[in-house]
Amino acid sequence: MPELALDKCGRLISRPAREYKQLRMTPYTEKDLTLNAGERLSLPVSGRQLEVVLTVQRGEGVFELGIAASSDENEVTLLGCDPQTGKVWLDTTRSSLSNEVMTGVQEISVPNPEEEYVQLRVILDGSVIKVWVDDAFSLSGRIYPTLGSSQTVYMAAKQENIRISGLSVCQLGSIWKEN
Repeated sequence: MPELALDKCGRLISRPAREYKQLRMTPYTEKDLTLNAGERLSLPVSGRQLEVVLTVQRGEGVFELGIAASSDENEVTLLGCDPQTGKVWLDTTRSSLSNEVMTGVQEISVPNPEEEYVQLRVILDGSVIKVWVDDAFSLSGRIYPTLGSSQTVYMAAKQENIRISGLSVCQLGSIWKEN
């Protein structure tokens, strides 16, 4: 999924492979979206092969992106971001009802704290989830939802309002071409 590159300072970074662009289906997009504290927005795209790209203004409140969520939220993978503290986390503790699956929480500090916005790119490809922060630093994990309804995506603002300058969600097609 990732490709390696050098950033403008010569550091090795991981970013999404360019070939993913060819798999994108019709995207759902929003610009200049505000979520009020405690508000949750269900997105009109679902599935287990998805790309989600969102750009959030730094200094805003904590928000979560629920991915592969069941209708009752017993299963959900959470991507969280706190732009004030500079933390991004991937929480797979509720990604599966199976007790045979390893789960946990991974966390990284957001790079480039002087930037006005932070961009998160999530690629879900079946059981593999990969998250890039500013197309440079990443988290990855495996999820094994057991419920058929575990395909929804939502965003939620926690204690404060958040401003999203850009959002794009699309299903990803198969790499296998049908004859």
